[in-house]
Amino acid sequence: MVSETISASRQVFSPRIPIDVPDKIIGATSGLVLRYARDDDAPAIIALISSVWSEYPGKKLVAAADMPELLHPASTYGACDGRFWVVEAHGEIVGTVALQPSQNPDVVELQKLYVAQSLRRNGLGSFLCHLVEREARRRGAHAIELWSDIKLLDAHRRYERLGYVRGETLKTYNDTSATVRYYYRKPLDPELPDHPDLPPEASDRWQELLLAGAAGGVRLRNSFVRHLSFTEHPASVGESYFEHLRQAMGFGLSMLAGAAAVLVHAVLPFLFTKTASGIIARLYTRMVIARRRPAVQRSVGRPSATAHDKRASAA
Repeated sequence: MVSETISASRQVFSPRIPIDVPDKIIGATSGLVLRYARDDDAPAIIALISSVWSEYPGKKLVAAADMPELLHPASTYGACDGRFWVVEAHGEIVGTVALQPSQNPDVVELQKLYVAQSLRRNGLGSFLCHLVEREARRRGAHAIELWSDIKLLDAHRRYERLGYVRGETLKTYNDTSATVRYYYRKPLDPELPDHPDLPPEASDRWQELLLAGAAGGVRLRNSFVRHLSFTEHPASVGESYFEHLRQAMGFGLSMLAGAAAVLVHAVLPFLFTKTASGIIARLYTRMVIARRRPAVQRSVGRPSATAHDKRASAA
C-alpha cells in the first residue's frame, strides 16, 4: 500500500505545534510501538519503501533523487508543520504514514503510506489512514488528498473503501521509475467526532492503539503481538492460519520421511538412493514455486475491464 505526492520543496509553514515530537511514543505493547519518526530512522524507512517498490516491475527508489525528504523525515515534516508516524514490530519499522499541510489551509495531504508485506491484510493500512484523518480533524481540515501510483491497485481499492474518491487528474513524475499517479480526495464531515471508529477491517487491536494515541500514549495489553504471531507469516504467503498449518505439517512430515531415508541410506547406500533428493525437489516446488506464485500474482494486480486498470496492471 502506497501513497505519494511530488517531492519538490514547498512553502515552509510556521508550525502551530512545537517541533518537539520526534521519537515520542504514542502507543506501545510488547514488541509493537507507534511513534513519531526520527531523522535517524531514514535508512530503515528507505529500506521499507524500497522493499515495497521492489514488488512491482519497473519500480526503483533512489531516495536522494526521488524522495529527498526521506533523508531527514522528522526535520523535513516538522519544518512544514507536518507529521511522520512509524509503526515498529520488535524494533523493525513495518509501517509508515505522513501528513503534510496543503497549499489550501483547509486541506491536508496523506503521504508515505507503506506497510511491510508480512503485516498486510490485517487492518494496519486502514489504521494508518485513520491516524492521518484524526490529525486532520484536530487541525480543522475539511478534506484529505493524496497521490497514488497507478500500479497499486490494492491500495486504490483500500482508499475507495475508506471514502476517497478518485479524480480525473493524472500526474507524471520525472523520477527514477517515471511514476504516474492518480489523485484522490476525501471530504471530512465536520459533524463526525474527532476520533471516529475504525472500520471492521482495521480491527479492535488497532483501534486500541489509535485510542492510546488520542489519550497521549499508554501501554496496551500483550494480546496484540500474540495474535500477530499467528497471522502475519501465513498472510505473507497468501494463506489463512489453518491453511498454513496444513501446509506446514505436510512439509514437516515429508522432511521427516526424507531424514529417515537419508539415515538408512547412510548405513545401506544401495537403498533410497534418490528418495531424499526427490522429496527435496517436491518440497521446493510446493513451498517456493506453487505457494508464492499465486501471492505474487495477487499483489501485481488482477485483470480488469476498465481502461485505467489495463494501464495500471502492476506497494
